[in-house]
Amino acid sequence: MRDTITFRGKEYRVEVDMCVLDQYLRAVGSNRISEVEAAMPMDIMLLVYLSMSEGAELDGIELDLEPKDLKRLRKPEYETLLEEFMPIFRRQVTPDLGEDDGKDKKKVTTDRP
Repeated sequence: MRDTITFRGKEYRVEVDMCVLDQYLRAVGSNRISEVEAAMPMDIMLLVYLSMSEGAELDGIELDLEPKDLKRLRKPEYETLLEEFMPIFRRQVTPDLGEDDGKDKKKVTTDRP
């Protein structure tokens, strides 16, 4: 599945892999992925940029943006971008543990006879 976000009317592929996470964590001086959600929006814009850059590289194209293009965003624009990006980020960094089909589970009830 190809994840994309829209920025200024153009669709960009985003990929959050270990290289992107390593670059981001080094740049912000952290070593914990769990701190991303609590980061300042402008710091997260770096993660968005790195993810867009990785997506472009995987597509074999050159990204037509620079980090400063995302860092200069005003509040409504970066909020919209984060609303699109964060669910993708969560999905791409969370291991797929499979779907729970409900089979082989005992039904637990609190009713007493």
